[in-house]
Amino acid sequence: MRVRAVDRINEWKKRRGRVSGLPFPGLPFPGLPLLVLLLALLLVLLNPAGPARADDASLGRVGETVRPVSDGQVMMVGERVLLTVSPRRTEVEAEFIFWNDGPKTEVLMGFPEPSPDPEREEFRDDFRLHDFRALVDGETAPVTPEPGLTAGEGAGPMDYPLWHTFNVQFPAGRVRKVINTYWVKNNLWSNGEEASGYILVTGASWKGSIGEAEVRLKLAGGIRPYHLLSAGPTSYRFEGEDLVWLWKDLEPERNIRITFNVEREFVGVEGLLQVGEDWWTFLNEGRYSEALELLKEASANANGVPAGGERASAETKVIDYSMARLLELTGRSGEAVSFWERLRQQAEGPVPVDSFYPDPAFGGAYFHLGGKLASEGRLAELDALYREAREKQINPQVVRYLEELRPERGGSKVPPSIRELRVVSRGVEGRGPYLLEALVNDPDGDLDQVRAEAWQVVNGRKEEVRILLCSPKNPTFR
Repeated sequence: MRVRAVDRINEWKKRRGRVSGLPFPGLPFPGLPLLVLLLALLLVLLNPAGPARADDASLGRVGETVRPVSDGQVMMVGERVLLTVSPRRTEVEAEFIFWNDGPKTEVLMGFPEPSPDPEREEFRDDFRLHDFRALVDGETAPVTPEPGLTAGEGAGPMDYPLWHTFNVQFPAGRVRKVINTYWVKNNLWSNGEEASGYILVTGASWKGSIGEAEVRLKLAGGIRPYHLLSAGPTSYRFEGEDLVWLWKDLEPERNIRITFNVEREFVGVEGLLQVGEDWWTFLNEGRYSEALELLKEASANANGVPAGGERASAETKVIDYSMARLLELTGRSGEAVSFWERLRQQAEGPVPVDSFYPDPAFGGAYFHLGGKLASEGRLAELDALYREAREKQINPQVVRYLEELRPERGGSKVPPSIRELRVVSRGVEGRGPYLLEALVNDPDGDLDQVRAEAWQVVNGRKEEVRILLCSPKNPTFR
């Protein structure tokens, strides 16, 4: 029988009879009995399936929960992580509370740093931990870069050419707080999509379960909830625009992962209007007022948007969205409302079968209109907007955001369903790698994962096929 972390802590508290005001209530602060540990931040390539992303990816990495090298009596009784996700980078601040009732010992802690593949030099992969710092009980711990082992030198599964290490002295019978801060490069694909996240599963290496865990993912650098293409696990909730996951007695089996795209904004405007050669210069430099004036002038000179037909509707959407976004970015939200309303009227239903991404124009419309209704206390209209967004499956993350704005969260749920599932070969002559394509109905944005097996018959024998899994609407497939 596994011992729950809270049971062990309560037992310990009864024996010690001490409580103090730590971030995790009920734990005394100074010191933790020692165990030789290694904080192994392993390389994880978040590589969700999607269009044209194979070798055009610039690979980065994500943060990870600390893990011990050997078995012992140390328990992770608390974990609190703040991820600040911006375009191109993610900043990590991770706080870990450990408890051990064993004898005094010394802990070697460290994070490995892989080296890029020389054959991928042109893609500028970056696996470094930038500005890595370690603090123990609030005091800076000296960090030493040390050469590690490579696969050719007889190393095991944790072989890396470089480690960032620091030593920690632990008194017996105490709790110790370790904080690590650093930033890492996001995964980036040529279509502008990025991926970030945090690895929780290595926390399962500790004795027992993790007593309390919180991961807060803060969107920064212009990323809004409607820029999210996926977010999982789906047990998160929105607090403002932050995504927050909370657990007690966590035995982690899943990892945090998001994908987003902010580079698709304003794409296509220059093909519709004569916005001038300064258009992208102004946008890239954050000179949004000047970009807005260019857009207004070009739109007026074009005598409005071409009318009639499906193409004209798509052109209207691009221009309305660009106008609304620039008005928001220049602090003129009131003027943007009419454009958001027009976009709302254009949103006719679920994401088309041939589209992998939620549309940021429609997601942005429902996001901003929902925020306005909530701030003005127009709750009946907010509820209607939420139900409309859910019915049209505008964007799973926006639907979740609107749900959190309502005073009475939850309500009736529509079970997710898979309408179509098929294995598609991405190789030559029907060979792998394979992609599992799924068409999913997920109105509430709470489909967490789908498990599937695929196999082929070779010479009369059944052989399992290794597949990548993806879906237009599903945040996490495994």
